[in-house]
Amino acid sequence: MFEVYLNDRRDLLVIAKGSPLPLFAATGKWRKRKKKVARVSDEIGFAVRTQGYYVRKLSKHKNHGTVRSGLPHSFRHVQSLQHHH
Repeated sequence: MFEVYLNDRRDLLVIAKGSPLPLFAATGKWRKRKKKVARVSDEIGFAVRTQGYYVRKLSKHKNHGTVRSGLPHSFRHVQSLQHHH
C-alpha cells in the first residue's frame, strides 16, 4: 500500500504506507489523500523502493494524461481502497 500527499504548489508525493515523510517534505504543507492506494505504476513503485519516496509536479502533466480525479496519467491503473469504518 502507498500513501499519496499533495501540497499547495501542486506537487505529488508518494511514500510506502506507514513511512515517515522525507526530510524535504517535513517543512511543507502536505495534505494526505484519504483513499488508500494499493498499486502504482512501475516507475513510482521503483522510486519508492529505491529512495523511499516519489515526488513530482502535477502541473507539468496538466494537459498530458491527467485523469478526472486530478491525478497524473501514471495513476490511471491505480486501485484505490476506501476506508470502511
